[in-house]
Amino acid sequence: MRVLFITNYADMYGANRSMVDLMLALKRDYDTEPVVLINGKTGNLGKTLDKYSIDYYSYEFRISSINIQTRFKILRKFTRRLMRYREYFYILREIKRKGKGIDIVHSNTSITDVGYYISRRLGIPHVWHIREYGEKDYRLESIFGKKELQKKYSNSYVITISNSIDKYIKLKYGIEKTFQIYDGVQIVDEYKRKAFESENVRFVIVGAIRKEKGQFDAVKACSKLIAEGYNGFELHIVGDDRGAEASRIRSYVTDDHLGGHVFFDGYKENVNEVLKDMECGIMASYSEALGRVTIEYLANYMAVIGSRNGATEEILGDLGLTYEAGNTDELAECMKYYINNREMIAEGGLQRRKRAETFSVVTCAEKVSKVYKCCLKGNKNEV
Repeated sequence: MRVLFITNYADMYGANRSMVDLMLALKRDYDTEPVVLINGKTGNLGKTLDKYSIDYYSYEFRISSINIQTRFKILRKFTRRLMRYREYFYILREIKRKGKGIDIVHSNTSITDVGYYISRRLGIPHVWHIREYGEKDYRLESIFGKKELQKKYSNSYVITISNSIDKYIKLKYGIEKTFQIYDGVQIVDEYKRKAFESENVRFVIVGAIRKEKGQFDAVKACSKLIAEGYNGFELHIVGDDRGAEASRIRSYVTDDHLGGHVFFDGYKENVNEVLKDMECGIMASYSEALGRVTIEYLANYMAVIGSRNGATEEILGDLGLTYEAGNTDELAECMKYYINNREMIAEGGLQRRKRAETFSVVTCAEKVSKVYKCCLKGNKNEV
C-alpha cells in the first residue's frame, strides 16, 4: 500500500515529527510505503526522510487558509481559491508523470486542501489529519465557506488528535464520523533519573517562540517570582528563537534584569537530551490541540505545569498542576509550588512515565492502519 503524506512546512516541529514517527511505524509493521509531498524547500524534514530512505516530492503550494487579520480578506480568499489551482494542477501532473501509483492520500494538516484535490482527481481515498483548531491556535481561517469545508470533510476520512479537537470539529462542521487517535510519540528509553545537584529548580518550555505558545507568560511569571524574593530557579526556553516575539521577550528579559534566571537555549533536534537535565516542563499554550511535548515531559519523569486550554488537561489527568492560560499570577503560583516542594518533582515520576507510555507510536500506527483498511473498503464504520 502506497500512501502520499502531505505537509505544509519543512521543519521538524511537532506535526512533522509525529508524521515521521507514524510513517516509520506503518512502514515497519503494516506493509505501507510512505511518500511525502513537502511545501517548498525540503529543510530538516528532507534530511530526515533521506536518513530513513523515504521518497518525497518538493513543490510550492498555497495553503487554503488565511490569517484572520488579513486586509481585504474577502478578496484575498477569492484570489487564493483561484490561484492555488495552478499549483495543484502542476503537482498532480508531476505525481502522474513519475508513474508510481498511490493508494491513499494522507493530509497531515487541516490548513491545506491540496490532498483532497489530488485524491479526488486520482479517485482514491483521502485521510484528513486534523491537528489544529485554526483560529484559536494559529489565527487562521479557511478560504472556504462552512458548507464547502463540511462537504470536503464528509468526503474524507477525518482523524482528530485529541478529544478536544474531535469535539470542536464535530460541533463546528457537523461531521458525524471521525476517528479520534492520539498522536504516537517515540518514547525515550527508560532511565534512572539522576539526583539533581543544582541549587535551582530548572523549568523548561519547549516549542517555537510564538505569542500563542505562551513563552512570554512564563517569563513574566519569573519576574513575579523574583519580585517576591524567589531566586532558586531557572527557566530554559528551547525552540526556534528567531522572529518578532522572540525579540520582544529578549528585550523584556534584558530590561527586567532576568538574565540570570531566563535562558534561550535555541532549537534542539534531540529534545530528550535537554529534558533529562530539567525538572519541570511548562506547557503554556493558549490552545493546544494535543501537546506532543507534554507527553515528552511525562516520559522524562518530569513534573508538568499546563494551561487549562485545549487537550493539555486531557493528557495530564491528575499528574500535573494547571492554570488558566494567560494568567501569569496563577502560573507563578504553580512554579512556586515546585520551588517550595522540590521533593514532589521526583515523587510522581514513575506515574508520569507510565502515563506517557499510553501515547505510544505503536498504538497510533495500529489505529491508523485500521483507518486505511476502512478507506480501501469504502466503509467508515468498520473501525
